[in-house]
Amino acid sequence: MVELDPAELTLGPSVRETVRLASRDNLLRGAGRFLLGRPEAEAILDGVFATVRARWRDAMREAGVGPADVEQIASAFVHPWLTGVRPAGGCGARG
Repeated sequence: MVELDPAELTLGPSVRETVRLASRDNLLRGAGRFLLGRPEAEAILDGVFATVRARWRDAMREAGVGPADVEQIASAFVHPWLTGVRPAGGCGARG
């Protein structure tokens, strides 16, 4: 099994054909493509992250994923975006 570091998730190629890290700020930069202002996009992201944080384990159980497998994938859900911790100066930092 391949282990992924959630901090190294990518959004895919950018306009300049370079790979950008999947950060909160990079996600928010695309808000205009959906006719959203930054505050509205932040509220949507916060809602999605809160839902995932609160429900991912239950969703896995409801889908029939066994306890050992749930623990195996748990590290994918401890990303700072989902835990509510936003590292200073790092991904998702505001200022």
